[in-house]
Amino acid sequence: MGGFRKPPLSSFETADHVELPPRIGGYTVGAPLAPGPYGIRHAAADGEGCESVLVVTARVDAAPDAVLARVEGALRRRGELDTVVFPKVLACGNLEGRIWFVHPPIAGRPLADWAADVPSANATRIAAVGARIAEGLAKAHAAGLLHRDLALDRILVTDDDVPTVIGLGLVADAMAPSVLPGEGVFGALPFKAPEQGRGEDADPGTDVFGLGATLFAACAGRAPRDDGPRLTVLESVRSRSAASLPGSVPERLRTVILRAMSFRSSRRHASAEAMAEELAAFAAGRPAPEWVANAPQPGVVDRLQRNHGRFVAFSAIALIVVFVWLHASSSGPQDTAHARGLRHDAALAWAEGDADAMRSIGRELAELDGRDGAIGRLLAMETTDTVPDVEDQDPVVRGLASWRSGRAADAQRLLARAKGELAAVGAGRCALTHCAPTDAVDAIRTLVSKRPKSQALRRLLVVALAADGRHREAANALAGLADERPHRLRWRVRLAGLLEAAGRPDDALREYRRVLKSDLAHAQAAAAVRRLDPAAPGR
Repeated sequence: MGGFRKPPLSSFETADHVELPPRIGGYTVGAPLAPGPYGIRHAAADGEGCESVLVVTARVDAAPDAVLARVEGALRRRGELDTVVFPKVLACGNLEGRIWFVHPPIAGRPLADWAADVPSANATRIAAVGARIAEGLAKAHAAGLLHRDLALDRILVTDDDVPTVIGLGLVADAMAPSVLPGEGVFGALPFKAPEQGRGEDADPGTDVFGLGATLFAACAGRAPRDDGPRLTVLESVRSRSAASLPGSVPERLRTVILRAMSFRSSRRHASAEAMAEELAAFAAGRPAPEWVANAPQPGVVDRLQRNHGRFVAFSAIALIVVFVWLHASSSGPQDTAHARGLRHDAALAWAEGDADAMRSIGRELAELDGRDGAIGRLLAMETTDTVPDVEDQDPVVRGLASWRSGRAADAQRLLARAKGELAAVGAGRCALTHCAPTDAVDAIRTLVSKRPKSQALRRLLVVALAADGRHREAANALAGLADERPHRLRWRVRLAGLLEAAGRPDDALREYRRVLKSDLAHAQAAAAVRRLDPAAPGR
């Protein structure tokens, strides 16, 4: 499968120098070891002389004691897992703003080095290692733990193909401070899932993507995305472009990896357990599980490359490009799937009133030509920018320009005449701005009746109902949305807040606990549980 070109060290591997006391938590601190991705490492020994490894993370001055305490709790929970995939945590604590923990010595070598010695004919060994890791992740997810930072240097493999994954319990999500330094998106960026690049909540599907990206690198001998400047890699993480695997990778293994790395979480394996099942079946030479027949498959171009080689695949791509160019030259700009996806994301951000997300999506749309570029430039504007004169006659562009100029009534009139989800959401948002709350609810209900499947419009209706003080109706409306998109933990948190406002604290507490079951490090949910249930154990 080729030698792996090891990427540069992550920022975590340059932890600042630490003067450690001679003993920490009952362990004698010994000689320093090679640094790891999560901090400095020292040999350590307990009172009986048993050797172990002490890890001390970099200092995080911005992390409050509550966050550090939750990470301690997550590490203790990790020590209770019934799996050998994650090293046992023998002890842990907080050392002046640094998390320290002790684990037994780990055998094996980095996955990249191990995979470089595995010939392509033995791809089943890589699949078997992946299946073991996925089984361990499934147990971690069942215990409410996410990894969020899977990558090649987070995994060690013995010559007997037994993997060990480090880092579980150390990384908090983008919604709460991490015990590791970073700017929202941390760790090995080329291996991150798209939702992490967008700053959304992590969920078990995020770890499925991370494992898929790691297996991709083990098979391809390179990371799924090229390393480079942070912002460049981050844009690649957010993009919808799919990586391609070498033709030497067996078809079934390729399908498993690309399924795990699907851009949309809903198209990945339903769970780490399902991924383990598919990998184990390939490794053992058994037929694929029955559910695979109904699962989303890789795209047409990938199937051409896999079944007929690169020449045929590239020829097909060339023919498609020529056809699209000829069609575009005769019929004007095309509505690509990428543009439609960005407009949908913008509609959802507008419905939620997320100005930062709107500007970020707008900057991506602004890179496109024609109508989408004009829409993107208006969405990407800062509140202090001067609205340019708009000569475009497209009602969405004119409506957005009116909205940016503060003319909500004109914007609503223009957007109500336009087609598309973004225009409908904009019309509803304008109604919220210049209409009475009850009238705005009625107007948005009418929009929802025309597009009953639009999650953005239904989310906007929740906003309107809450603004009108109808918290019970808003909670009922949001409950259905939260069930449809369980990975959006912030919807579940908002649902709990609406239930509190509706005078249903017991139901609100149940929802906050559901959030913590998926993410132990969620700061807002943890604080709410302590507030609503003073008798609850500290997290």
